[in-house]
Amino acid sequence: MLTWPAPRVGAEKASIGVVALTAVCAGVDGPTRSSLMITLVKPDSFVAANALQALLGQFAQVAGPSIAGLLLAGFGVSVVYWIDVATFGVALISVA
Repeated sequence: MLTWPAPRVGAEKASIGVVALTAVCAGVDGPTRSSLMITLVKPDSFVAANALQALLGQFAQVAGPSIAGLLLAGFGVSVVYWIDVATFGVALISVA
């Protein structure tokens, strides 16, 4: 007879909530960035700016985890977290 294990409702709901929040944020972030580029870049430079944005996005997707892995291996988790806190601080200061 096939039986299913009892689900861990709390952990599953939390995971679904995090995934849903990430999807909502990504759904707002992408169109916002695209619309900002149209307002910030001259029409004759739009193709080059779009290519540069795509290049930087792809580079960040490859280089970010690679650098994080090297930092984790070399310095440990606590140092990497503090580096993350520092980069968020710089981002907040630059926006303000």
